[in-house]
Amino acid sequence: AKPQQAKPQPPKAPPAKGAPVKAKTTAKPATPKPR
Repeated sequence: AKPQQAKPQPPKAPPAKGAPVKAKTTAKPATPKPR
């Protein structure tokens, strides 16, 4: 549980990676809706 929590922390620290990751997560749920 400790090693898993440490992984999600680094990706959230950089805003550059967090922006594209959020855009992909929103695009996924948005694509199935119009479909």
